Amino acid sequence: MKKILISAVAVIIALSQTALASGLSSWAEAGYDSVNSVGLIPYSIAVNDFSGSITREEFCEPIMNMYFMLSGPEPQGIECAFEDTDNASVIKAYSLGIVHGKPETKFCPGDFITRQEMAKTIIGTLTAAGINTHLTTEDLEKVCAFEDFGDTDDWAATDVAKNVKYE
Repeated sequence: MKKILISAVAVIIALSQTALASGLSSWAEAGYDSVNSVGLIPYSIAVNDFSGSITREEFCEPIMNMYFMLSGPEPQGIECAFEDTDNASVIKAYSLGIVHGKPETKFCPGDFITRQEMAKTIIGTLTAAGINTHLTTEDLEKVCAFEDFGDTDDWAATDVAKNVKYE
């Protein structure tokens, strides 16, 4: 189940924004069907066009779906730390330590999410659900061999490497 969920989120990253197959590339059809069949794609995202980008707030919905599918417990003592959103998925993800503000009091929900932010969010979700995403030195060496890995910001490098390992 873990492998399917991780693969499903990888498809979300690759597609940038999910849809009801509007603008869906043929190479992504099987992956989309897999992601959709396990219930990761909320309707609020599925009605959009694949050719666009996904916002930070939109990405929180499939992330929280993934968290609950991994049997993550319902967060307790939920408080909203952000001035610019009251989205339930964002607030739950924040309370679990999955997402953070830019700065602390602003989530910037309408900003398009970057691949680095996605990587950090995915690993944060797995960690919050109690899944060990350990990297060995060998794992890191393989990832560092990617031509553009040096372009990764320090704050995201380990999580990008973990996403590559668990793809």
